[in-house]
Amino acid sequence: MARVIRRRYLGGAAAALGGVLAAACGEIEIRYVQGPAGPAGPAGAQGERGATGAAGAKGAAGAAGQTIVVEKEKPVVVEKEVVKEVVVEKPVVITKEVVVEKPAQTGGPKNIIFDTDWGEGTRAEVIKRAMEYYNSLHPEVTVDVRIDAGAEQAKSGSVFARTAVLIAADDMGDLFLWAGYVFVYWAKRGLFADLTPFMKQWGRTRDMYIGAPQHQIWPYPNGKIWGLPFQGGTSDWMYNKSVLDRHGIEPDENWTFDDMLDVANQVQEPDNGLWGFESPEFHNVLLTMYNIGGEKGTNNGEKYLFDTPVGHQAMQFWEDIVHKQRLAPRPQDHQTADGKSQGWSRWRGNYLFWLGYPSAAARRAMTENNFEAQMMWAPKWPANGLRAVWGGDQPHMVTKFAGSRGVLAETAELANVLSGPEVSQIVVEHGNTAPIWKATFDSDANLDSARWRRDIIMDGFNYRYGDQAQEFWYPMLRAWEPLFFEVFEGKISGLAAMAEANRLCDVIVSLKTLHPTADVLQAKLG
Repeated sequence: MARVIRRRYLGGAAAALGGVLAAACGEIEIRYVQGPAGPAGPAGAQGERGATGAAGAKGAAGAAGQTIVVEKEKPVVVEKEVVKEVVVEKPVVITKEVVVEKPAQTGGPKNIIFDTDWGEGTRAEVIKRAMEYYNSLHPEVTVDVRIDAGAEQAKSGSVFARTAVLIAADDMGDLFLWAGYVFVYWAKRGLFADLTPFMKQWGRTRDMYIGAPQHQIWPYPNGKIWGLPFQGGTSDWMYNKSVLDRHGIEPDENWTFDDMLDVANQVQEPDNGLWGFESPEFHNVLLTMYNIGGEKGTNNGEKYLFDTPVGHQAMQFWEDIVHKQRLAPRPQDHQTADGKSQGWSRWRGNYLFWLGYPSAAARRAMTENNFEAQMMWAPKWPANGLRAVWGGDQPHMVTKFAGSRGVLAETAELANVLSGPEVSQIVVEHGNTAPIWKATFDSDANLDSARWRRDIIMDGFNYRYGDQAQEFWYPMLRAWEPLFFEVFEGKISGLAAMAEANRLCDVIVSLKTLHPTADVLQAKLG
C-alpha cells in the first residue's frame, strides 16, 4: 500500500521588524508517494524515482518509490520600505515616494542548519576555518554543520535521494552545499530562495566571481539568482615541466593536438611509469566534441548528441590514443599483476599532459614529490583552431526552509560570506579547488605570476565549458560513463558506446527523474 507524506514550506521570513508588510508568491507543496520497495541497484541507485506531475506516477516496475511534485502559490511575507526620492524637473522640484522591497528579518536567537558533504580532508579544513570566520562576524548566530545528512535514511549515495528524504522528513537544512547537478531540478520546483534582492543589498554583482559557464552564479529562471558560488572546478591543460625541460621542449600558444601527440610519442616511457596522457575520462571526450565544433555537445541544453559525426570523431580520437597509439594507460593498466595500484598521479609526474588545476593541495603534493608542472595554452584542434577547457562550480543554495524558520536573511549572509574574498583566501591556502572570488583568483595570493601562467587560466574563461545546467545531467552521466570506461578498457567499440549513450540519454530525459531505476543504469549493449 502506498504511503503519502506531505511537507509544506514557506518562501519568506516571519514577522518583520518594521515597515509595511506585503505579499509575494512562493509556496510549494511537495507530496511524496512512496510505493513498495523494489530490488536494490548499485550504490546511489536504489530504485527511487523523482518525477513531476502524472508522468511520475507511471514509473518502471520494481521502482522503490515515486515522487510527485505539485506546485502551488501562497503569499510570502516581505518587508517594504518607503523611500522618498527627489526628482528635479525644471523649473519645478517634485518629491515622490518609492516603495523598495527588502528581505524581512526577525528578532531573537538564530540557528542555521548547514548541509554539506565537505566533511573530509582539505575540504573539511576549509569548512572549519570558514565557519570560524563567519562566527567572528556574527557571534549571535549559531551554525549547525551537518555532513551528508539523510544518507543513512536514504541508504544511498545519491544527493537527490538524500535531499528527497530530508524534505519528506521535514528536516531539510537552510543552506545547501552538496552537488551542483541537483540545482536545475530543484530550482524548477521552488526549493531555493531568490537571492537577487540580497545581491543588491550587498552591492554584489556576477562579475565579481570567476565565470561559471553553466549557470553564471546559478540563475534560473529569468535571471534571478538562486545560489552563490563557493569553489571553482577549473581545469586547464598542464604539462610536466620537469620532464619536458630536460628535453628542451616548451609548449607555445600555437600548439595543436598533433604537437602534443608528437611530443608524447617522443618522450613517454610507459615501462617507467611515464605516459603521454592520463587515462581519459568523460570530460576529455566532451571537450573534444567542443574542439571539433559541436554545439556544446548538447541539444537545446537537454542532452548530449553522442551518436553524431562530432561525437564519433571525439570518441575515436581518445580510443586511438589509448589502444592504437598507446599514449595513455587503459584503466586496468593502473594495477599490477597482483591487483595492487601502480600509484600513478598527475602530481607525482606520471604524465606529460593532463587537465587540472594547481590548487594548494596539488602544490603541496608536487613539493613532496620534487616535481614541477606548468600551465599550457589549450591545444587547438588542427582542423579549425578551436580550444576548449573544462569548468564548473559548486553553489551554496539557500532553501525555502530558511524562510519558514525565520533565518532567511542570516542564511543568505552566510552564503555571501562563503562566496566572498576572505573564504576564497582560505580555499587558496588550504583547499584542493580554485577560489571563486575573481580578484582573489586572479592574484599572486592565489597563483604567483612569477611561477604560474595565470594569464593562460584567465584566457581559458573565453572557451571554458561545463554542462551541469542540463536538468538531468547527472543521471545521464551515471548511465553512459560506464560505457566510456568499457571503451577504454577495450571491451566495446567507441561507436557502439556512443549509440547506446545516446539511447540512454533519451530514456532518462523521458523519465524526468534525477534518480533512475537500477534497470536503466545497468543497461547493457545488446
